[in-house]
Amino acid sequence: MTRRKLRTQIKTIRAYTVRLSDDELQELDKLFNNYGRCRDLLYGQLCGINHMTDVENWRGPRDRIRQHEGKIKQARKAVRSWKKAYAENKTQNMKVPDSGTVRLARQKLLNEQFHIQGRHVTEAVKEVCMNLNSMWTNLGLKLKKIV
Repeated sequence: MTRRKLRTQIKTIRAYTVRLSDDELQELDKLFNNYGRCRDLLYGQLCGINHMTDVENWRGPRDRIRQHEGKIKQARKAVRSWKKAYAENKTQNMKVPDSGTVRLARQKLLNEQFHIQGRHVTEAVKEVCMNLNSMWTNLGLKLKKIV
């Protein structure tokens, strides 16, 4: 039986990019800084021991954030419709929004707060949950060795 010699071919991948202007580089830098600030906020919210089971699957925290942002949008809509009716002097049958609704309407969404798109917020949540999950796993392995 004769052995056939394998042919190897060296593959190279060349990446060609378009040169960016200073304004575009500053815009990218601002995006990365805002993404990092959003990620830091999420680390602060999810890093405690109470959230140890929450970060096992990143969809849970993402869904809670989306649910809270949905409540903010509903509160904004209620306040806006009441203001419109008040401006037109048609508030006789409308109930005044309570202070909790007004306070909720004043909160900012994460993408508004950090001036990034919603998909970047989702990626930040995903990244934070994955990192925290791996940190908890590593801590468990270290403790198992010690015990």
